[in-house]
Amino acid sequence: VDRHAHRRSARTVLGVPEERFLVTVVGGSQGSGALNAAVGDLVARWGHDPGLAIRHIVGTRFLAEAMPARHDLDAMLYDVIGFEDQMAQVYAASDLVVGRGGASTVVELSVTGTPSILVPWAQAADDHQRANVAGLVDVGAADTLDDTHLAELGDRIDALRHDAHRLAGMAAAAKEAGEIHRGDRIIAVIEEVAR
Repeated sequence: VDRHAHRRSARTVLGVPEERFLVTVVGGSQGSGALNAAVGDLVARWGHDPGLAIRHIVGTRFLAEAMPARHDLDAMLYDVIGFEDQMAQVYAASDLVVGRGGASTVVELSVTGTPSILVPWAQAADDHQRANVAGLVDVGAADTLDDTHLAELGDRIDALRHDAHRLAGMAAAAKEAGEIHRGDRIIAVIEEVAR
């Protein structure tokens, strides 16, 4: 997905105005109670900000207890989704993604060239999510935050929101990191290893 080429159409599909800074929060296929709680704090903090939109993919199991969506045009837009079936549009529309460190999420962020703040799930087997995110963090494509520091999430988002240069650099680094997953590159790597 070329995020820039599809940004406007993706935002139309998702109902997000062009001028809003869109943060998508996704806790993996099952959702994340810790991320959901952190987003609750952000909604309280930024509820009156008309320049911001949050698309919160809470996980189906958390949907019943999620905060209600907010669509006041003079304040922050807040959409709550249990399971997202339009991820291509979400990546194209998002200015920043906050997520866990599952392998699928890391690959999708790199393939789409999407800047991110990643919060590896510490209870993952062998702490593999931390290893998953290291590739993006090490090249400047993502920022990382421990679960124990989720109180800093708002400040991290604010810093990136107001630093277009850094966001553009993160997007470029993510896209470069994802080059191996696009086109025939993965086939060439497999063939090289097989030889």
